[in-house]
Amino acid sequence: MADLSKKDKRFGDIALDMQLLSREKLDRALVVQELIFSRTKVHMAVGKVLKEMGVLDDEQIEGVLAAQKYLSAKGEDDDIDCGCELPDDDGDQESQVKRLSVTITKDKLSAFISPNGKQPEGVTLEMLKEHLKARSVVYGLVEDDVLERYLAQETLPMEPFKIASGVAAIPGIPPEIIYHFDTDPLRIGTLQEDGTMDWKNRGDIPQVKEGDILVEKTKGDPGKPGMSVCGKELPPPKMRNPKLKCGKGAQRSEDGRHILAKINGTPKLSGDGKVFVFNMLNIDGDIGVETGHLEYDGLIEATGGVSSGYTVKAKGLRTAGIQDADIEVDEDLVCHAGMYGSTIKVGGSLKASHIHNCTIEVLGELVVEKEIYESTIETNGRCLIVDGKLMDSRIDAKKGIYAKDIGSEGSNPCELTVGFDRKYERDMAGHKAEIDDLKRQIKTAETARPQLAEEVESVTGEVGALAQEQDNFALQKRQFEEQLRGEGPNPVNPDDEEERAMLEEMISELVDKNEEFDTRVRALMAKEDKAKMQLEAVDKRLKLLNEHIEKLKEKMELLTEAHKVDPGIPELKIHGYIASKTEIIAPHKEMTLPKDMHRVRIAETKENPESNRYHIKISNLR
Repeated sequence: MADLSKKDKRFGDIALDMQLLSREKLDRALVVQELIFSRTKVHMAVGKVLKEMGVLDDEQIEGVLAAQKYLSAKGEDDDIDCGCELPDDDGDQESQVKRLSVTITKDKLSAFISPNGKQPEGVTLEMLKEHLKARSVVYGLVEDDVLERYLAQETLPMEPFKIASGVAAIPGIPPEIIYHFDTDPLRIGTLQEDGTMDWKNRGDIPQVKEGDILVEKTKGDPGKPGMSVCGKELPPPKMRNPKLKCGKGAQRSEDGRHILAKINGTPKLSGDGKVFVFNMLNIDGDIGVETGHLEYDGLIEATGGVSSGYTVKAKGLRTAGIQDADIEVDEDLVCHAGMYGSTIKVGGSLKASHIHNCTIEVLGELVVEKEIYESTIETNGRCLIVDGKLMDSRIDAKKGIYAKDIGSEGSNPCELTVGFDRKYERDMAGHKAEIDDLKRQIKTAETARPQLAEEVESVTGEVGALAQEQDNFALQKRQFEEQLRGEGPNPVNPDDEEERAMLEEMISELVDKNEEFDTRVRALMAKEDKAKMQLEAVDKRLKLLNEHIEKLKEKMELLTEAHKVDPGIPELKIHGYIASKTEIIAPHKEMTLPKDMHRVRIAETKENPESNRYHIKISNLR
């Protein structure tokens, strides 16, 4: 997988250098690519993702691949530069020199001159240089004698003459992520070219110790700036800077360039690029009476099977067999023998010898060696029973069904659904339901907001009115105090004890009223603060709810884009026998097989490339 990521990065860098796409389009394609891997456990080349997104066509992809091959052979990371002319300068016809149009390429690395209409007359070298300077062409000019020979021509050619050359920036080498462990250890066998499976080629489970280096990020090379014909520095092309992502059991080194194991265990690369280390639980015997129900944040490997009535939740599981159990694993499940009467949910791929009377949901591939019987199964990958039988079952497989034999004369017919992305449908429905719930919350908050705003305004008005009255009392108090001191326009006679007593009583009343007003103001201000806090909380909640909706909409856009790039495959391939009355359901058409058939491919296709009409086509399998 590390090699694939390296190739994809090189492909993207070259496509950017060839100006075939924008950085934004490339980054979005890489997000879609990661999303497809996380949903299907299948790596799709970034070139194919870009093609499905309508960004690149086959010819452009071939050009990038050819450049990639050439650079790999040379062992270099040279850019492929693509110049693009800007529109001609209109020029000022009143000046002879301005009859020379100056064109600067889009990359600012070349400048050209050419007559823009009438032939210029009497243009000197100095006039031309001033003309170029006025149009910011100041660097990399050709030699003066070359310019003079150009101007000395009786008739200047209409073909643009290259008058200046800049220096291209030297692209850097982006940092590279190097994995020091097998990122795909639990392979479910290897599908051979002849359609058979090599069941023994499953890979070993990697083990690491605390402190081991799991991932390394190379320094890369920032490159060197260039110089435009306008005399401005040209920075090297921006490079994608991959991030080191740590999950449980892993940590970054102090220099930030490595991921180290925090514990002894099994390293795992998740679909979103995070690196985890899980403990491994080894069980010598069955998962049952001796172990009880198991919930373990790591890989469980049992030499025996999972006994009837027991529940297992784990990151991954390898076991001999499963009997009447409930199983939920986040990653891969490998069952060396059979599964019977169980409910199983797998976040990765599932491999088993045979499956009887089970209900199973698998995110990745489903690979069965011998047979599936009386089971209901949904997989977001392929259903592979290459050397076995499928009997009396309901199968829903996004990437198609591939089996030796399907059904028999004496069994109930199978119901086979192909080409649907059930996970996409569930995810989209879940996001839509969440958006609807958020909109209901927004409506409730928006209903409450006007009342709170009105309360804040009302209380603020009351506080203002009381404050005005307090100011009036304070002014009266100051005036009375001036009168007592014998100041102001109406001073009190110091010997008039009756008038002085009256003023002192009025001042005392004003002080009492002011204290009463202070109490009322404090209560109103507390009420105002509470209302404002409630209003701010509503506004903050409305903002968060709307932001959450936008994030969900963005997720839905990405899911839809990934769904378009990685569509379902509505086909069945039967290497042996398929019984009549088998029901086949595709996204646009359904059919019940009219008769027994041998070695056939059954697929939904368009009746012709231009139409939107579909049919189910049955053809011989080569």
